[in-house]
Amino acid sequence: AVSLIEQTIGPSRIVELSIEIEVGQEIDPANFAERLVKMGYSRRPVVEQLGDFAIRGGLIDIFPATHSEPVRIEFFGDDIDSIRTFSVLSQRSLEKQDNAVILPLREILIDMETVELAAHELPQNNAIALHQALGPNSTFDGLEFLSPLFENRNCSLLEHLPDNALILLDDPGFIWSEIEQTFEKASERYEERKDIPFGAPDKIYVSFEKTKAKIFEKTRLEFAGLIKDGIASVVIPTIPQEPCGSHVK
Repeated sequence: AVSLIEQTIGPSRIVELSIEIEVGQEIDPANFAERLVKMGYSRRPVVEQLGDFAIRGGLIDIFPATHSEPVRIEFFGDDIDSIRTFSVLSQRSLEKQDNAVILPLREILIDMETVELAAHELPQNNAIALHQALGPNSTFDGLEFLSPLFENRNCSLLEHLPDNALILLDDPGFIWSEIEQTFEKASERYEERKDIPFGAPDKIYVSFEKTKAKIFEKTRLEFAGLIKDGIASVVIPTIPQEPCGSHVK
């Protein structure tokens, strides 16, 4: 339930942060590798897990964030000669591909220039803490909670769904309760600690009202979990469809 209200970057921003490559494309391997590091990928001798990339001669192996198998990119000079998947265990190439899309490992990409700009807007003690936390190439868990300092994150997971998406709600009452409790706990924590500026609930979460409105825009199945006389009832509200008349083929 909480993932529904966590602020994230919009679909267009994800496209901006991603790399789309194809066979025959001209791209400088050194610049490509440098960008992978900025996207959160770690250079290793051998690719073994998601988020790794390795350089061996004219080959760049990478395990993208959304792929089930790593990808091997073979260069001829600055041209991409081939793209193939490969096995992590045997390191042998598998299937050829015409293209591949590489998404960043994180929703926010941070360099030291960005850290300096953000620290300049903070009180001194917070600026010092930010510098200590975000040293060069720092990628620690929970970094996204600092995102209000670096990115405009006013979208939710729901913004990434297609217009015709079907949403299944398992016990809506429980979901609404969890969301409300999350806001209450975040507000209490902020009042106690006054984390500036990224601890405010409205900087971390999309409002409950906006979230619920977005859900109700979609076709949805609500599994209410109500049992009467041994029979479970299921509420299935849908968006009314236009009448098709006699034009059905």
